[in-house]
Amino acid sequence: MNNLADAILQNTPKNADELNSLLDEAHINSYPYYQGIAFICPNEEKRTEDESFIAKKLRRLRKLEIYFDHYNYTVVLFNLKSESDAVTKKEIKQLFTEKETISKQFHFSLSQIKKKSGLKEILFECLDTLRFNRSFFIDYVISVKDLGIFRFFMQEDQFRQLETIIPEELTNLRYDNKELFDTLHTFFKTNRNYKQTAETLFLHPKTIRYRLNKVEELLRIDLTNPIQLVNYEIGTYLLSMKRSSTNE
Repeated sequence: MNNLADAILQNTPKNADELNSLLDEAHINSYPYYQGIAFICPNEEKRTEDESFIAKKLRRLRKLEIYFDHYNYTVVLFNLKSESDAVTKKEIKQLFTEKETISKQFHFSLSQIKKKSGLKEILFECLDTLRFNRSFFIDYVISVKDLGIFRFFMQEDQFRQLETIIPEELTNLRYDNKELFDTLHTFFKTNRNYKQTAETLFLHPKTIRYRLNKVEELLRIDLTNPIQLVNYEIGTYLLSMKRSSTNE
C-alpha cells in the first residue's frame, strides 16, 4: 500500500486513465475531492511508536483514505464527497486531548481541498507548510492557509530568501535587548495600542512609551508611519515565530 500511495502522491501520473487506475486500486476514487494531512516529529530523538498511534487515529477521521509512511514524515490522503467534508484543525486537536504530550511532540499540516487534477500539489503543500512551521513556528496544527502572505516563500529557493527581508537592526534588537523586542512585539500584537500593550505586559503606560521611544531611536523608525512599519512588523513576527520553533 505504501508503494501505491507513493505513486499517487509523489509520482502522480499525468495520464488520466493511469491515475484513475491507481485511485481505483487504492479505493479512493469514489468522490471528486481530496485532502492531505501530514505530520512529523521535529525532534528526531523523540520519535517513538506514537507515530503509528497517530497515523491510526488520523486515518479514522474519514472513511476513504490511503497513507504514505516516509522515514521522516507520514501523510494521509482522504477522498471526500464535498468540500464541506474537509478535516479541520479543530478535529485533529480534539483527537489528542487525552495525550497532550503527543500533540506537542508532533507538527501537523493540512492541505487545501483539491480535485483530482490537483493531487500532485497536496504533498508539496503539506511538506512545505511543515518546513515553514519548523523554522517559524505558528502552532502544532496548521493549514497551508495559515501561512497567508508567507505562502509566496514556500518554494525552496524563495524560502531561503525569507530571512533576508528582516531588517538587520531588528535582528540585533531581538538578541541584544529582549525586553525592548518583546515590548515591540506586544505593541504589534495589540494593534499598536499603547494602553493594551501596557495591560498585557503589566506595566505602566509611561514605561511602554519610554521603551517604544527607545525602539524608535535604535531602529531609526517612526512608529506612527504605517508604511514604514510593514517590514518591521512582519520581521518581528518572523523572529518571534523562529524563537518559538527553537524554544529559545
